[in-house]
Amino acid sequence: MTFAVQAERKTTAINLHNAALWIVALLGVFIIGLTLWGALGLRTTGGVFYVDEGAVHTRSEAYAGTVSLISGAGLSLVPETTDLVHEPDTLPDYAAYDRFIERQDIYQRMLNAGDLKIIVDGEPVNLMAGSRSLTQLPPAFWAPFLTGILVFFIGGTVWALKPGAQATQLLFINALGLAMSALPLAVYGARPLAIEGEWFRSLMSLNHAGAQLFGSSILALLLIYPKSLVRPFWAWVMLASFVPLFAADQLRLLGIPGGSYAIHGIETLGILCLLALQAYVTRHEPSHRAALLWLGMSIGVGTCLWVVIVTLYAASGDLSAMPEAYAFLSFLLIYMGLAFAVSRFRLFEISDWAFRALFFVVAAVVFVMVDAGLVYVAHMEQAPAMTFAVLLTAFGYLPLRDYMWRRFVRMKQPDDQALFASVFEIVYAPSPEARAERWSGLIQSLFQPRQLEIVPLHLSEVEMLSEGQVMRLPSLIEGQALSLSRPRYGVGLFTPAHLRFMKHVLELVSRAISSREAYERGATEERRKVAQDLHDDVGARLLSGLVVADERTRPIFQAALADIRAISTAMLAVPAPLENILASARHEAAERLEAADIGFVWDGWPDEPSLIGPQGQKALLSGLREIVSNTIRHSAATQVTVRVEHTHDTLYLEWADNGRGLMPDSQLADGTGQGLRGIRQRFADAGGTVAIKSEGGQSEGGVCFSLRLPLIVVPSQTGRV
Repeated sequence: MTFAVQAERKTTAINLHNAALWIVALLGVFIIGLTLWGALGLRTTGGVFYVDEGAVHTRSEAYAGTVSLISGAGLSLVPETTDLVHEPDTLPDYAAYDRFIERQDIYQRMLNAGDLKIIVDGEPVNLMAGSRSLTQLPPAFWAPFLTGILVFFIGGTVWALKPGAQATQLLFINALGLAMSALPLAVYGARPLAIEGEWFRSLMSLNHAGAQLFGSSILALLLIYPKSLVRPFWAWVMLASFVPLFAADQLRLLGIPGGSYAIHGIETLGILCLLALQAYVTRHEPSHRAALLWLGMSIGVGTCLWVVIVTLYAASGDLSAMPEAYAFLSFLLIYMGLAFAVSRFRLFEISDWAFRALFFVVAAVVFVMVDAGLVYVAHMEQAPAMTFAVLLTAFGYLPLRDYMWRRFVRMKQPDDQALFASVFEIVYAPSPEARAERWSGLIQSLFQPRQLEIVPLHLSEVEMLSEGQVMRLPSLIEGQALSLSRPRYGVGLFTPAHLRFMKHVLELVSRAISSREAYERGATEERRKVAQDLHDDVGARLLSGLVVADERTRPIFQAALADIRAISTAMLAVPAPLENILASARHEAAERLEAADIGFVWDGWPDEPSLIGPQGQKALLSGLREIVSNTIRHSAATQVTVRVEHTHDTLYLEWADNGRGLMPDSQLADGTGQGLRGIRQRFADAGGTVAIKSEGGQSEGGVCFSLRLPLIVVPSQTGRV
C-alpha cells in the first residue's frame, strides 16, 4: 500500500469522524430544544396537584387541601387519582386508558381558556393558567431529561470515533432508543395537570418505540460483541424486530396498555442468556471477557438499583407514587456499561470495578432485606428497624467485604521477607546473565504469564500495553526488555495495581544493585591499594633478595614473586587479557621444569583477544603451579606437553606428562590429595572443571590434567552476544 493511499484513507476517516460529530451535535441541539419547548409549553396554575390517601390534593403559597372539583371554559370534572398517574400504560385496560386521555383533553381545554375554578376543602379558588419557566420544572422532568441527553451524547461520541464499526452503530442506536423513551417521559411525566389528548398519545407512542428499540438494540449488540456469535446480518435482523413489536403494541394486539412490559421481561431474559453465552465463548480471551464484565456489571447493578427503588416504595405502602423517571437512573448505569464496553474503556481495571459493584449490590440487598424483615416480619417500627439494618450492614457485612476483597481481589503479593529474599538473590547473582535469569524467574512466579519473552528494547520504566494484555519491564541487561502477555496462565489482564507493584519492585532491585556496585567500587579501591603496596613494597624486597640469592634460594624467591604477582592481580578483581595470564603461566612453568631437567612443549595459543575474570586468573595460575610442583616431585617424568584450545567463551588446557602416573591406592589418584583438592575447588569457584586421567603403575602411562575455565566475551571483537 503506497503512502498516498494511506494518507487518502486517513483523510477519509478524519472527514467521516468530523461529519459524525457534526451530526451528533446538531441532532442533540435539536432534541434538547424540542424537549424544552414541549415541557415549557405546558400550562400551569402555579400550584402542585398530587395524590394522598386516595384523593387529589393541591398546594401552593396561597392555598392547600383536597380538591373536589375543577371547572373552566364551561367544563367541569371531579378529579380522580388516575388523572395524575405518571405512566398511563399501567392502567388496567384500554378502556381506562382511553378515558384517561379524554379527561386529559378536557383538562387541557380548561387550561387553554386561562381561568379555572377549583373547590379546595369546600371553598372555591380562582386560578389563572400560564406557562412555566425552567426553574419551575420539577425533578421528575430533569431526571429522564438529563439521562436521555447524556446517553445520546455518549453514544454519539463513541459512534463518531468509529462510525464504520457495527458495534458503535448499534450502541448509538441504543442511545437513540433510550433518548426516545426518556425525553417524552420527561414531558408527560412532569406535567402540571394535563396534556392535550393526541399530543399525549404521540408522546406515549414515542416512549414505547424507544423502549422497544432500546431492548432490541441491546440484544443485537450482544449477538456480535464482544465476540461475534452470528453473522452481522442477523444482528440487524434482531434490531429490526422492534418494528413488529411496536406495531403490535400500537394496534393493541398485546391485550393491555402495559403489554409491552411482558416483552421487556422476555428481552431481559434474552439479554441474560446472551451474556451467559458470551461468557462461555470468551472464557479464554481476557480482553473480550473484560468488555463483557463491563456489560454484565452495568446490567446487574442497574437492575439491582431498580429493584431496590421498587422495594423501598413498596415497603412505604404506596408503589403507585414511585415516579418512573427514577428508573432512568438505573438505565443510565446500564448504558454507561455498554458504552464503556464498546469503547473498551480501562478494561484492565474492570475486575476491581466488578467486585466493587458486587459488594455494593450485596450491601444494598442486605440492607433492604434486613429492614423489610424487621418491619413486616418482626413488626418493628421503621426508625429502629432502619437503625438496626444500618448497624448490621456496617459491623457485619462491611468487615466480611474487606476480607473478601483482600482474599480474592487484591493482587496476591509475596510478603516483605520473601520479596527481600528474592531481591537479595537477584542482586547477588554471580553474573549479569544470572541476575537477568533470576529476575525473569521472579516475574514468572509473580504473574504466571501466558508468554514471557526477551525483546531487543531499551526500557527504563515498567509500561502496560494493549488494554492490559501486555506488560513490559527492564530485563536488567542493557538493550533488552521483558515482555509479558496475559497473566494468570493467559486468562487475566494486567492492572494498574500490577504496574505500581512492579515499579516498586524494580526500584527496590535497582537501588540494591546500585548499593552493591557502590560497595564493590569501594572494595575494589581498597584492594587496589593493598595490591599496590604488595607489589611496590613486598615485591621490591623480594626482588632485592633475588639479586643476592644463591642457587638454592633463588627458586624460592622466584616463586614468592610469582605468588605476589598472582595475589596482586587477583586482589584487583578486574578481568585481564587471557594472553597475559597464559604467558605468565608458561614462563613460570618453563623455568621450573627446565631447572628440574624436564622437557617442556607448549602447543596452541588464543587466536583472538579474550578476557579472564579474577577468580579464573587465580585458579589458572595457582592450579598450574600446583601441577608443576606435583610433576617435579612425584612423576619422574622427562617430558611435559601442554595443549591450549580456545573458544569465544571457554578455555580448554590439557597438561600431560610421560611419568609413572598415579597409583590406584594413592590419594592423588582420586584427586583427594590436599593439592589437587585445592585445584578442584578453585576451578569450581571460578565456574570451571578439573578432570584427571592416569594409567597408574604402567610404564610411561603418565598423568593428564584437563582444565576448563569460562572466559568473558568481548562483543566488540567477537561479534557474539
